[in-house]
Amino acid sequence: MNYKKIVCQKVYKVFQDRIDSVAISDVSMTVGDGELVALTGPNGSGKTTLLKLIMGIYKPTSGRVIVNNKIVSEMSEDELSKYRIKTVGMIFQDFGLIDFLTVRQNLELPLIIAGVADGEKKKKVEEIADRLEIMHLLSSSVKTLSGGEKQRVSIGVGLMNDPEIILADEPTANLDRQGREDVLNLLLDLNKKGKTILLVTHEEPLINYATRIYRFDKGYLKE
Repeated sequence: MNYKKIVCQKVYKVFQDRIDSVAISDVSMTVGDGELVALTGPNGSGKTTLLKLIMGIYKPTSGRVIVNNKIVSEMSEDELSKYRIKTVGMIFQDFGLIDFLTVRQNLELPLIIAGVADGEKKKKVEEIADRLEIMHLLSSSVKTLSGGEKQRVSIGVGLMNDPEIILADEPTANLDRQGREDVLNLLLDLNKKGKTILLVTHEEPLINYATRIYRFDKGYLKE
């Protein structure tokens, strides 16, 4: 685990249109290859913002986010697109799904962007759907799903292209006890297979399995 997969160097993120505008303040941290690292702390403390900086959705106001020795904020749009297809997958707390599409169509989107052939798309979608126990939902419109069902679909979308790094924002928040156990086992299995996982969570079982824990408070990283 000597190789640093993710490196944050004195990262600040300021949102000019908000009163509480400093979302991340002077954050420096690393995540090693193959680690499972937990981010904890109160709501609004900067954890989700950090994931979105690593994903390249936000650019830091200052400082650098480096993934696989490349500065994310300096990537071109084409490089960012490839980075999000092959390197990082994100499981969004607010699901990040397209409500008017079916579950199958949402799961297919990352594969379409990656240029996967139709036959392979069907195979990959059904493998993930089976693992997440959502096969029976594939033809359903996302807007008809419960929160827990949407959470499972969101996890499927984040994992669809078999990314090296999984960024998970409260991946068990909307699930019942069995669903939380299923997702915990899935993440642990992926980590055992070498996936690097950075997750925001308040769930003790997930925290207990983490290689390391970073605690946030009001945008600051607490040692």
